[in-house]
Amino acid sequence: MTDKYRVMFVGLDKGIEQEVAITRVATKLAIPEAKASTFFANKALFAPADKEKALKQVKLFASMGIQAKLQLLNDANSQTTKNDRDERLFEALDYITSSLIRLEERLDDIEQKLANNKPADPEIEEEDWQDESYLEELDFEPTPVKRSPMMLYSLVTAAVLLIVLLVLTLVYPDLLNF
Repeated sequence: MTDKYRVMFVGLDKGIEQEVAITRVATKLAIPEAKASTFFANKALFAPADKEKALKQVKLFASMGIQAKLQLLNDANSQTTKNDRDERLFEALDYITSSLIRLEERLDDIEQKLANNKPADPEIEEEDWQDESYLEELDFEPTPVKRSPMMLYSLVTAAVLLIVLLVLTLVYPDLLNF
């Protein structure tokens, strides 16, 4: 297993301002300036890579007047990042669960309000949603369309001819050379 390295920001060369460096990085790498500015806040801009690729990234930053260093990512760091990721995942799940609970409570409140706000006018009848009398009028089993047997006979004849032609080409391969 090869070691992975991450390129981290160290400083700027003399005479270069951070805004200029951010613009250079964003232009050179074709990324938004907001993402380029995260590199200057000691966050990695690239994914961990092998040493050769990481050194090329350091040289790229050096050509823009930015000093960078390599940071070795070992198993302890990857375990820490995995633990951080797990922690963020549990926080997200906790947030989702609490949101679902709040939604359920709101639905209960709405149901209670609807139950309390029944129409006061006795002339208004509630519709019977379970009335199935209209279903009796429907014909559930439509009669099948009668088709002409001529089409069936022509399809069967074509299939038989193709099978005979296939058998002939298998038995006498030189018979149908064109």
